[in-house]
Formats: sequence, C-alpha cells, structure tokens
Amino acid sequence: MIQVGQKYALGDVEHVFPPLTLSGKFKYTSKVKDAHKRLLLLLDDFDTLCELQDIEYTIGGVTLLGAVRHGGFVPWEPNAEVEMLETDAIQLEKIYAQPSDWILKKVGYGYRIHKKNESSPYLDVLLTTYSKILHKYVFMDERRREEFPLYESLYAELHPRRRYTYENIMLWGPQYGEELCQRRYGVECLSVAVVGGGEGWQMKLLKVLKLIQRLLMLERK
Repeated sequence: MIQVGQKYALGDVEHVFPPLTLSGKFKYTSKVKDAHKRLLLLLDDFDTLCELQDIEYTIGGVTLLGAVRHGGFVPWEPNAEVEMLETDAIQLEKIYAQPSDWILKKVGYGYRIHKKNESSPYLDVLLTTYSKILHKYVFMDERRREEFPLYESLYAELHPRRRYTYENIMLWGPQYGEELCQRRYGVECLSVAVVGGGEGWQMKLLKVLKLIQRLLMLERK
C-alpha cells in the first residue's frame, strides 16, 4: 500500500507520495501503472495536436487535482479528462478523422478518446460554453451541469491558462487550479485524499440536498 513519504515511479518520473491523510487503502499495481503509461502517451499526443491546431483546452476533474496535488496522475485514478469550448468540437473531429492510433467517440457530454481495440484507459473531453447570463463557463450537457454545479468557472479563474507539470510532460490548465480544486472537491482536498473515487463529496452532498428540496416541494403540493 502507498504510504505518505513513500517513493513510487511512473516511467522515468519518480514521485514521493505527498503528506496526505488517506481515507482508504490503495496499492499502485502494475496494471494501473501500465494504464497510466498508455494514457500519458494519449495526453501528450492530444496536447501536441491541440497546439498545432490552436485549440484551447484545460485539464479538469481529477486530472487537474492530480496535477496540483501529485504532479501527475492521482495513483488510484485510471483515466483523465479535459474541458474544451464547444466551438472547437468540429475542429477536434476533423483532427481525429485522420488515420491515427486513437479513436474519437461522441458521447453525451462531449467525446471520449481511446486507443483502437481498447476501451480503456481513456480521455474524456467535456464540452463547455460561455453563459453570458451567468458570466461563467458551464457544461454543454444539461445532465452534467446538474450533477456537477461546482464545475462552473469564471473567465478570470481559467485565463490566462498556464502550463502544469504532468509526469514528464506539460499540459494546459486553468490559471487558478488550486482554488478550483478546493471549491470542487472541498477545501481540504490538497491535504486529504479519498481513495476509490470519493473525492467529490461536496457535489454528492449537493445532489442529496437537491433531492430533499424536491421531496419537500412535492409534499407541499
């Protein structure tokens, strides 16, 4: 099991596990490590293509949390996600329509990219739009907006974008990544890690509160 201060490596990048309070246990298995190696190639290729085509993206979700907290992958998260304006989607489709090792698949919230003949690891591309009413970037997918209300971002929180070290490559991310992570995952997310996909407890709490609110409204009727 990974412990605070323990060294672990991904390829030629050696990490020292940060001083986190862990909720749960996790073993950095060779299977997860192999998934991360393949996903790193995907991310590097994606970044290169976006740079060549002047497409702007920012890392998001646990990928941003990993960059801020671990300098790369969150050890127990096997996949990655980025956010991109919906206006760049057509250009992205054109790029991946060309022969390559990767497949671009359209899904409800945007796209999923993975290697041919493999469903994982994958990179999720979440499409966003700028709401002139809210003065915020929000997800295009309505269901995603309802499930992740804390993912709305102000222009000043994202721009100007900055480069983040991610293992042995560099990826584009928001200007205020640390602050965004704390709003989305809780103020203690940089010092407390919930192993096993439970990092977004604040969003789950919001879902419960919304459900209670709906039930109360039904009772009043």
